[in-house]
Amino acid sequence: MKKKLAILEIGINIIYIKTKNGGLSKARNTGFTKAKGDYIIFVDSDDFISNTLLKDIKRYVNKNVELIKWSPIFVDENGKEIKKDEIVSFKTTSGSNAFNNLFGKDNLLVCVWNYAIKRELVPIFPEGRYHEDFRTMPITILNAKSICAIDKYEYFYVQTDKSIMRDSNIEKERKKAKDILINFDELLNEVDKLNIDKYTEENFKIFLTNSLLVVMPELSNQNKEFFCNELKKRKVSQYIKARNPKQLAKKTLLMIKGL
Repeated sequence: MKKKLAILEIGINIIYIKTKNGGLSKARNTGFTKAKGDYIIFVDSDDFISNTLLKDIKRYVNKNVELIKWSPIFVDENGKEIKKDEIVSFKTTSGSNAFNNLFGKDNLLVCVWNYAIKRELVPIFPEGRYHEDFRTMPITILNAKSICAIDKYEYFYVQTDKSIMRDSNIEKERKKAKDILINFDELLNEVDKLNIDKYTEENFKIFLTNSLLVVMPELSNQNKEFFCNELKKRKVSQYIKARNPKQLAKKTLLMIKGL
């Protein structure tokens, strides 16, 4: 049976849903419940996709690949290119292999707008919480039986002054810090239940820890102290594997700081 790819096969079919603002996760979950296609693509407000994306992924859709990944270009509000990272591409493989291929090479591997997701694999995004992609996509990748990454730039992320600036609202910043910690705890618990090899599990936990560490420099002093204490409680240094001098130095520094 040929898979549905509405825009390619039968033209554009748009459903407009008006609801109260419940946040990004609520919007995504609501949209997914109304969607009819076999694959789901999420496009955030202001952003846009290439006019070749659906054509470029069609052959993978027809092969039932569960996750199809592409790369983004960062542009300004006038569509002018700001930057684009080097493409990480690979042929269809398992979720574990894909995660290992992306780990340490693709800084945007958790961004849901980088993927076409087979309907059965689409995650439920945690509502009322920040860092929703971080909470859902790493596990979604590991759970995928098949995933490929194409060598194409297909998504245009519009970077505005607002998206670049750090949030000056202390309470909102604290909420974001708490949410990423909740996500971290839940992901650790969830990955322990998966039947994956030790190397992939170690990579996953290193990735989770690094995702926490990169948050700290962006925090205000007040929230940085809170966040540091939370990292100490979790002893995050235990999740860094010293496989090379750089990782050894990071692990040692974290241990010295009591993290």
